[in-house]
Amino acid sequence: MDLQLILNNATGEAEAEENPHAAQQDPDSQAGGKAIPLLPPSPQFDTFTDLYDFLQTWHRDNGAAIVKACSSKKKTVNGVEQHTTPAQLELEKNLSKHKALPARELGSIVRDTTPGESFFRQRDIYNDRQKLRIAALGGKTATQAFIDHLQRGRLKHTIKFADDDENKVEAVFWTYPWCEKMWKRFPEVLGLDNTYKTNRFKMYFFQVTGVTDQRTVANFAFGLINTEKEQGFSWLCERLDKLRREVEAPAPTVVITDKETALKKALLRVFPLAQQQLCVFHVNANVNAKIKSRWRSDEADDSLTDTDEAANEPAAEPNANEATETAPAASEVAYTREGMFKAWQRVVYAASEEDFESAWQLLDQTFGQHQGHIVKYISSEYMPWREQWARCYICRYRNFGQRVNSPVETAHKDIKSYLLTGTGDLLHLHNALLQMIENKDRHYVTEAARQQMRQRQEYLGQQWLGRLNVEISYYGIELLARQHCWATAAMPSASRAAVPLRACTGQFTQQYGLPCAHTILQRLEADSVLAKEDVHPRWWLEKPLDLEEPLLRIRDPDVVENLRGRPRLPRNEKIVVPSSLQHKEPQHQESGHDAPEATQAAASQQPQGSQRGSLPRSSQQSSRRLNASVRRTRTRDELDELGAAASSQGTSQPSTKRSRTSNNTAKTRARGSTGRRGRGGRAGADSSQVEEVIPATQASQASQAERAG
Repeated sequence: MDLQLILNNATGEAEAEENPHAAQQDPDSQAGGKAIPLLPPSPQFDTFTDLYDFLQTWHRDNGAAIVKACSSKKKTVNGVEQHTTPAQLELEKNLSKHKALPARELGSIVRDTTPGESFFRQRDIYNDRQKLRIAALGGKTATQAFIDHLQRGRLKHTIKFADDDENKVEAVFWTYPWCEKMWKRFPEVLGLDNTYKTNRFKMYFFQVTGVTDQRTVANFAFGLINTEKEQGFSWLCERLDKLRREVEAPAPTVVITDKETALKKALLRVFPLAQQQLCVFHVNANVNAKIKSRWRSDEADDSLTDTDEAANEPAAEPNANEATETAPAASEVAYTREGMFKAWQRVVYAASEEDFESAWQLLDQTFGQHQGHIVKYISSEYMPWREQWARCYICRYRNFGQRVNSPVETAHKDIKSYLLTGTGDLLHLHNALLQMIENKDRHYVTEAARQQMRQRQEYLGQQWLGRLNVEISYYGIELLARQHCWATAAMPSASRAAVPLRACTGQFTQQYGLPCAHTILQRLEADSVLAKEDVHPRWWLEKPLDLEEPLLRIRDPDVVENLRGRPRLPRNEKIVVPSSLQHKEPQHQESGHDAPEATQAAASQQPQGSQRGSLPRSSQQSSRRLNASVRRTRTRDELDELGAAASSQGTSQPSTKRSRTSNNTAKTRARGSTGRRGRGGRAGADSSQVEEVIPATQASQASQAERAG
């Protein structure tokens, strides 16, 4: 029924006279074979809702009803019908599986691939995607569907529910089959980190990653947690170790973090034998930011430039050019912000502990006088953890040159490129991870096949490599080629003199699992080539045995520790900073000879017989102790035996000092009595400072002897 006609009191009979056929077909003018009466007079209404309620009530009372309707179809604009063909719907359904494809690009693909004109809008794509998503849920919520996928797919996972509600999800930890395979192949170095903005619940997304032989990122496991406190990280690390045992992957030797205190404590408890490393990139970035923000200068520093990325370049790559890192420190450093940061980089990338201390002393001497607050901050904040970021220390462990946590940051960037939004549900995150892992699996297999079939041009005809140029990855060959250059330089020739190699420390082989320059030099002198067995299996492009073979899961027994020696354990605790690595405050001496004169005056006022740093003795000399000091001649176990023997004989328990009330020896207190404030006095009367053991009977006899004397 036309609302305008109702407002103008236009009756159905008048309309029927003008068009009788329309009146017979109009359902609004007929109600059960009975004409609808005229509308009663009504006042003006304030809102459309009041008018609609009035009309609906009146028509209901007369056996009819009204509905709201649009005067034109939304699908018809300018005479063109806006609809989607079945072919377009099917193509849109298939393309919606790709989470990294935005709606705008999806619409362009559908328009280009389907014949005819297409008039659907971007909003239609959003609506169709929502319909597909609701249909895929099957009546379940997104969280329920996510857990159902984990269970039906038989994926290894653990779910933590809330203590007050056993049906509310608090944390999830899971992995995928491809992640398990890569974990068992590259288990030595793990990178751990959290990221944000991956789901609408604002849960922290935890990733465990590693680096492959192709220098690509491999995801090992994923987690969702609602807290970044130690209890949350402890749960994640415990689930990580449990999942590692289920996957049958070896324990990690190195774990890289970004100095998250709660995470480091959890790792120390779960993986006590793994060496923790701090991300060198984050360390350099924090020091550089501190230098720029806390720099003190009277004049403007013209040399300050925005070179954060260039300054951190050696740390951004896991294996930067060693020539830059091992360059000798200059005798003079520019007194600028950039110069101070370069001096700090010499500390970070020092090749030996001696170079490390020398570089630190150079930094302290150059900038400590006026920028002492920055030097003091660096010394107190990072020097206690120097064995977790300094190159001269971390090269002792087999980390394959990995010094930064950038692989985890890359993994965060990868998953967010598939999510497109940070407010999706957990099922959307799960589907994005599946698509990302599928692409990574395909890329790794194709790249391994390419490196195995194609030799790099610069290594063609290299006899010393043997068949390694098609048996190990490109990056492993690059590391060997660098060692080969040093080995070749050490061999004498007619055109140049030999450059002797430095003493072999074994650090390169220990760190990378590759032959060092000394080994290559021996092979060159013996006219032999390198073999595949000389290289760690991590670098192999193809493994000769199946990792799923049960026989290969059997591991060697642990080496029995020699009780006489001290095994080398990871240094994950906060260690003491020696004085050579601390900031030395500049000494300001007073003018003239005031200080020596004051010292002489203070010395002249000291009582005779006292020494510097000792307490003055009392004027009343106490008598000599009756027994020799038990603390000086006997051990703690012997003291306990004496106490037990005294108690078994029925004598009183020995005391650490003489009692003034029981023995009545207040005038002749021995050394160590309560009247003295020095050693053994009231300030130091504890069980560790036992001077002598004197039973009460012996003490009374000694008191009587002193009175008689």
